[in-house]
Amino acid sequence: MSRDIPFFEMFTELQLSGELRLKLAGAVLTGACIDQAALDLKLHLLVKLPLSEEDLAELRQVLRAVYGFSSVELDVVCREEQRAAPARGTSPAAGSRGAPAGGDVKGGKGGKVLLGNPIKARPGPMRELNLKMGTATVEGKVFSFECRETRRPGMWR
Repeated sequence: MSRDIPFFEMFTELQLSGELRLKLAGAVLTGACIDQAALDLKLHLLVKLPLSEEDLAELRQVLRAVYGFSSVELDVVCREEQRAAPARGTSPAAGSRGAPAGGDVKGGKGGKVLLGNPIKARPGPMRELNLKMGTATVEGKVFSFECRETRRPGMWR
C-alpha cells in the first residue's frame, strides 16, 4: 500500500467489544489482500497495544460475519515490538503495489470522485458477484490496482 489506512476508516461497520475497540484505536492497515473467488481476507495491521489470541479470534469472527469472508488471516505487529526490532528485513507491505493517491472513490457517501460521475446504484455483497450479471456495484476503498493494455491499441483494462 502506498499509505497506511486507519483500521476503523476501512472497516466502519464493525461492532466490537469496548475493550477490543480501545486496543485497536490508532491501528493502521499496512497491507491487505482479498481473494474474491475464495472470499479470503489477509490483513497486515500495525497496532499500538498488543492483542491477545482471544482478541484476534473475536476480530476474525466479526470480519467474517459482517463482510461475508470465508477465512480471515491477520498479521499483527505491535509498534512496541517494531521499535524493539528496527533491523527487520522487509515491511509487511513490501510486496504490495501502490494505491492511487487522492483517497476515497465512494461517490455516494461524500467521498472524492476521481473519475466519472458519483455512484448512485445500491452496492451489493461481493459473494453474489458472477460473470453473467454484467455490471455490478460494490463499495470499498481502492488499495491496489492493475492496468494493462489489451490487444487493441489504445484500449486498457
